[in-house]
Amino acid sequence: MQFFAPASIEGGSASSVVSSCVLPRRRSTWTFLFSRCSSSPNNTFFALVSALSCEGSVDRPSEPTSCFDFSPASRVFTRRRPSVLVSRFLLPCKLIPFFLDTSTPAQKMAHTASSFFRRLLQPAGASRLFSAPVVGRHPVSLLKSSSVYAQKSASRLFSAGVRTFSSAAAGPREEAYHAGLIHTQFTTDMNISNETPVIPIFRILDYDGQIADGWQCPMTNDEVLEAYQFMVKLSIWDNMFYSVQRQGRISFYIQNQGEEALQTAVGLALDKKDHLFCQYRELGVLMLHGFTAEDALEQLFARRGDESKGRQMPISYSKHSVNLHTICTPLTTQVPHAAGAGYAFKLAGDDRIAVAFFGEGAASEGDFHAAMNFAATLKSQTLFVCRNNGYAISTPVKDQYAGDGIAIRGISYGMHTIRVDGNDLFASLLATKKAREIIVSQRQPVLIEFMTYRVGHHSTSDDSFQYRPSGELEAWGQSGIHPIARVRRYLDNLNLWSDKQDEELRKDARATMLRMMKVVEKDKRSAVIGGIFDDVYDKEPWNLREQRESLKAFMEKNKQHYPQLKEYESL
Repeated sequence: MQFFAPASIEGGSASSVVSSCVLPRRRSTWTFLFSRCSSSPNNTFFALVSALSCEGSVDRPSEPTSCFDFSPASRVFTRRRPSVLVSRFLLPCKLIPFFLDTSTPAQKMAHTASSFFRRLLQPAGASRLFSAPVVGRHPVSLLKSSSVYAQKSASRLFSAGVRTFSSAAAGPREEAYHAGLIHTQFTTDMNISNETPVIPIFRILDYDGQIADGWQCPMTNDEVLEAYQFMVKLSIWDNMFYSVQRQGRISFYIQNQGEEALQTAVGLALDKKDHLFCQYRELGVLMLHGFTAEDALEQLFARRGDESKGRQMPISYSKHSVNLHTICTPLTTQVPHAAGAGYAFKLAGDDRIAVAFFGEGAASEGDFHAAMNFAATLKSQTLFVCRNNGYAISTPVKDQYAGDGIAIRGISYGMHTIRVDGNDLFASLLATKKAREIIVSQRQPVLIEFMTYRVGHHSTSDDSFQYRPSGELEAWGQSGIHPIARVRRYLDNLNLWSDKQDEELRKDARATMLRMMKVVEKDKRSAVIGGIFDDVYDKEPWNLREQRESLKAFMEKNKQHYPQLKEYESL
């Protein structure tokens, strides 16, 4: 089992080096690019220091100017000033508020913002290099130029210090290229390449149910039996939920067929204090994390036992007590949340992690790349779990990306990464346990790409037979390839399971779920009025209170026209 990880940069890590240097005394130009923030009544703009260029002679200007040149067409200010600090991260990552309409109350806000910026960047006792320039009537201070100051300032803004450079003749000139790279090597061969390192698929249980040489089963026989029984029940219940939707008893459902092994393995490997940020195809993980089958039914049938009071789309599970954050069906919204939560756990020194689940299709969203970069740079305690199951709704992987899967992206972002056979229960368990150990002990994120196959349709709104190639489903369903069948072969090799036991297990699973469904369907739904107005504000404002009372009066007067109200616990 090999986790791919980036090597260390000379003098720092790949994500922590902040490059800085002091340019010679020459005439320089600061460029501030502006973009309007919606239609603010205060005509508010945010300026991002985006580019620096040096021009003119090396002669030091006699006196620094204190004004900007402004181009109304491009909304660009330029400021000429001597000897400036170049920082790849220190300045470009800071948003500086400017308020251009001096006839509004925004004057005080602008002064406060610029004062805050000065206090944030300027150490105690540091004198400004020149008098503050003015935008409108509001002063804005730029940075004092010195490498010592850069080190002090950067340490206040970032977890890593600034890398200093020497201009002495004795130092190698190539050192200027090191920042931001893991390896610095020059060549005279011009090679435009698309080659990537080979990322193998980690597997220890083969199609015949045999453990690979050099490995042993990471579970006891009893644990394997329990895991197998859970996988079978999960598959049966999953199909029953799908059938219930087809009968019109619930409005929507997304299946988990074909991914039982990775879901079971991840669920067993995680700690109960870890936080789950799921996509929608992780029911097995949830059930092993404290989310019960009754919880799932209450949510699917929108009954009062649902923590969201039946207001969410089916499969948008949520349960605060087991650290399950509410599932949001738009793709990838949960991934940045997990990156942020993992960073919070790191800052708090907690030994828990955030786990983000997503598919290879969701990895094409911009939120994925932002979350990965933040997590890798800030060293979030986040486990990124990619289920590469071949399809994003109806889009096959060949139309989704041209690179080597998703794992290569983790390496590119500077993250420990492993690719695993998601149909191998044992390999998935080992990899997830090891990934969690790395995250907690080293305080940095890990990406796991599970290679598996979506046997079912994307959802009840989908017909996968319209786009699956002929024979593909049969190939993945072969005994030894399908995750449940592979574990069954392992049990058969050890004479730990029989066909009779399997038949009884499946019969009992169906009967148990039918009983639970009958009970849950008899439950009332949450109150109508409360379901609309509750949980919006901590303290309900007067206008919502008026609307609540108005709707209640209307419903009480006309409830004879709403026979479905009998399904709710109250009006």
